[in-house]
Amino acid sequence: MSLNSFFFSLRSPDLRAGSPAIDRGDSWAGPATDRDGCPRRDDPAVPNQGSPDYFVEDLGASLFAPAGEPRGWRGNNNFWLLTLPFSFPLYDKNYSTVLVSSNGFLHFEGP
Repeated sequence: MSLNSFFFSLRSPDLRAGSPAIDRGDSWAGPATDRDGCPRRDDPAVPNQGSPDYFVEDLGASLFAPAGEPRGWRGNNNFWLLTLPFSFPLYDKNYSTVLVSSNGFLHFEGP
């Protein structure tokens, strides 16, 4: 037992099996090791109630058919006018055009 672990156990006597703090951490923000460099461990007997972990899963082939036409829009901090093939209702008004931003937003009206 290291000196840090010894002081940690003195300050946190309730952190043992069954403690409400076990398996409630943020797995994305938390480091992979503790302050002594020891790897974090999971208690399989306690359900994980912290942040969700994400795992790669192969979903097979795409269900979307390739369609449409490439626009060739390239740039950073740019926008382009797109004429929609339909009327789009939004807040009591219908739109047939939209400004498409390279930063990921759609602008329907205004300056």
